[in-house]
Amino acid sequence: MSMYDDVDQYIGARRVTGLTVSPDFSRAVIVVAALDDSRTEYRTSLWEIDVDGSSSARRLTHGEWGESAPVFTASGDLLFSRRSNKDDPARLWVLPAAGGEARLLETRSAGLSDIRTARSGYGLVGFSPVFGSSSTDEDDDALRAERTANKVDAILHMGVPVRFWDHDLGPATPHLFIGSADGSIGLRDLTANAAGALHEAAFDVSADGSFVVSTWARRRSRPTAVRSCLSVNRSRLPNEHHE
Repeated sequence: MSMYDDVDQYIGARRVTGLTVSPDFSRAVIVVAALDDSRTEYRTSLWEIDVDGSSSARRLTHGEWGESAPVFTASGDLLFSRRSNKDDPARLWVLPAAGGEARLLETRSAGLSDIRTARSGYGLVGFSPVFGSSSTDEDDDALRAERTANKVDAILHMGVPVRFWDHDLGPATPHLFIGSADGSIGLRDLTANAAGALHEAAFDVSADGSFVVSTWARRRSRPTAVRSCLSVNRSRLPNEHHE
């Protein structure tokens, strides 16, 4: 009997949910999802696979709450997202190409996700949620801490869209942040005027890190009408190491 003949075996089978390849095509890392001990949730981990197919896959991470969204930097380091617990946002970690333990790279309280890197230089771009009333990172951190302390999870919707498939949007909205893949330069908001324009957006960075292109939602004449267009931001990413 194969796993396809038994529902429990099929649900419990490990599955690949992501893949990234190094710039020189010498390394490949996959995201593997597997049921936890209670068989009620999937946990993800990163595995390196031999691009020549001559050796078995090797597990790279063992975080309790899982890792995801791996991406290589131009120098071969591996960036990935990791959660410290179920309710915390994903934080950006780095596993050096030269070996050693993974370390936390960025500590923004809202987390950083969907990382993209340039093929040259040290630049990275990623999404991080920002509250609309925040004017600084300190304001945003304070609002997030206050909501957590008071156990507030309500969302006040003042426009559309309010939901995407299986989840509500908000209360914070995604912004694109740029930074340095070696951690030497702090994150900077690239789209301070985004409001809700980057909900479920797609984006990428040019090979040389000279610009970022993304989809951008614009309101039309009717309040419920939204159209998507392409937006280009030419804020160059870091291309040198800073001590």
